[in-house]
Amino acid sequence: MPVPFVRSLRSLQADDTRSVSRLVLAGAVLVLWAGWLLLARVTVWEASHQARLESVHQVHKVEAEVSGLVVASHLQVGKVVERGDVLVELDAAEHRLLLEEERAVLTSSVQQLEALRAQVEDLATSMETMRQAGRAAGLEADLLREAAEAVAGFAQTQSRRAEELRQTGSITDVEVERAVAEAQERLAGAEAAKQAADRESLERQSDLAERAAQLERLRREILGLSGEVSAAEVRLTRIREAMERRRIRAPVAGRLGTVVSLRPGAYVEGGEVLCAVVPPGPVQVVAAFAAEDALGRVAPGQDSRLRVDGFPWTQFGTIAARVEAVGTEAQDGMVRVELELVEAEDSAIPVQHGLTGRVEVAVERVSPAALVLRSAGIALGGPGPGG
Repeated sequence: MPVPFVRSLRSLQADDTRSVSRLVLAGAVLVLWAGWLLLARVTVWEASHQARLESVHQVHKVEAEVSGLVVASHLQVGKVVERGDVLVELDAAEHRLLLEEERAVLTSSVQQLEALRAQVEDLATSMETMRQAGRAAGLEADLLREAAEAVAGFAQTQSRRAEELRQTGSITDVEVERAVAEAQERLAGAEAAKQAADRESLERQSDLAERAAQLERLRREILGLSGEVSAAEVRLTRIREAMERRRIRAPVAGRLGTVVSLRPGAYVEGGEVLCAVVPPGPVQVVAAFAAEDALGRVAPGQDSRLRVDGFPWTQFGTIAARVEAVGTEAQDGMVRVELELVEAEDSAIPVQHGLTGRVEVAVERVSPAALVLRSAGIALGGPGPGG
């Protein structure tokens, strides 16, 4: 057999062997690929680009209650504040003037009120003294009346006895007249003392009546002045409240989030939001998913990951999260989903309120074949993954 023919035969045999090897290898790869396509599991993710880190506690927006010019601003992003700290001060010069005027009016009214009360006290004390003196004088007048009546009776008795003695001739007419004169003098003295006591009592009663009238007038003045003092105190309270509304304070302790840049002389409108106070505490992820992607697919307990804007995930990685709650009602076609952070303390990203990013939720694990069939169905106009 010629040598060239043998060589050609051997070459054909080698080619057949290589072809069979290629076919076996291709078959094995096809089997492996088919096994992977049918048996492997791939995680399906639903993503939202509208994700944000928010405090689990309510974030308090601080508004200006009234309009005015800024005198001082203590707003600084990230600043730690306590409840009641002054954040912004508005001009209150006009209110301070009104406050000083009302204070002067109140001080004057209070001083007048104290003076009137002192007069009332002195007058009441003097009236009580007069009443006590009147009671003593009344007792003395009663004694005087009794003494006068006794003297009058004695004088009448002496006069009758002198008249009887004259008739018997025991005494002369002169002695009788002297006795009668003495009796009349004693009667006159007793009557004068009685009238003096009565007159003093009447004068005392008249004086007491005048003082009672004066006391009543003073009490009416005190009542009116007390009303003025109360009104002035109310006005002062309102002015202080108006001034306090011009001191914008932190409603809770926390850290300042978003703030408005304010400088002295700037003008703010009433109701304008100046900053937000973020209370201390953990944060959560709040995301908005399209309703057709979330309803029936995103559920509590599903694992998730957050890619924070400004922190490339290739360098900083992602933050693990877990779905905690899913809204049941769509608003503007979007569903609210809340996610709990998992081991965020180990993240290289500073986890804080206000950071935005993209959140991805692992909604299911399916075979690649199912994904291919779904894609084919979508391409042919069938329902999507959420349909």
